Formats: sequence, structure tokens, C-alpha cells
Amino acid sequence: MKILTYILFILLIVAPACNKLKKTNRLLSGTWEIMSYRTLNLSGMTEYHNVSGSITFGNSTDSTFTYSEDFQTGDSAVHQVGIGKFQSESGHEYTIDITAPIQKTFHDCSIKILTKDDLKLEHRDNQYTHIFVLKND
Repeated sequence: MKILTYILFILLIVAPACNKLKKTNRLLSGTWEIMSYRTLNLSGMTEYHNVSGSITFGNSTDSTFTYSEDFQTGDSAVHQVGIGKFQSESGHEYTIDITAPIQKTFHDCSIKILTKDDLKLEHRDNQYTHIFVLKND
């Protein structure tokens, strides 16, 4: 009887966590238009960028996803692709390994807002926090 109770307890804890991750993955999947983009440096200085373009999330597995950025800020264009991996049961924390055009990793990424239409992301690297506000395309 104790074993059955223990198994039921574990299932009640694990099942909702899987559902949260699946829901996040489902909502995140697709192409998102970048509405605003700003960077915050280590000393707290914020720079706002004129931006046009999109970020696309694709489903790979329950815990990983494909990722691509395609946008322009001023005179520079950003075209990056990579693989993301969820780091929390809710899916709101993740890492991104950029594989092209150059390899780099964003270790500290988070979803601040996620609805079917709205998304706010923060990606941190060694120098900046990149903050994106996006709308579902």
C-alpha cells in the first residue's frame, strides 16, 4: 500500500510539470515579430534599438527546440540559428546554443511573458541583457 501511495504521489508531481513544459513549447512554437529590442549593459545603461525582423521557435522534443533570429538593427543584420534547451519544469528558463554563423551560447535566458499573442524574452551573455518584446506573426 505504501508503494502504491508513493507511486501516485510521484505521478501527481511529475505529470503537471510535463504538461507545463508541453504548454510552453506549444505556445512558443512559431514565428514571432519583434516589436522592440533593447540591450542593458553591466553598468545598467540601456540602449534602445530600431528593429525589424523576427524570431522563430520550432518544436524538436519536449525539452529542446530549434531557434532562429532574423532581424536588422540600424546598419547591422542578425541571422543566427541554434538549438534551445529548457532548464525548468515550466519551460520559462532555457539556454540557447547558437550554431551558425558563429558558435556561442546564451546560458541565462528566460521567458517573462508568454501568451498566444505576446512574448517577452531576456537573453544574457557576458556583456549584455538582450530584451525582446514580440507579437505572434
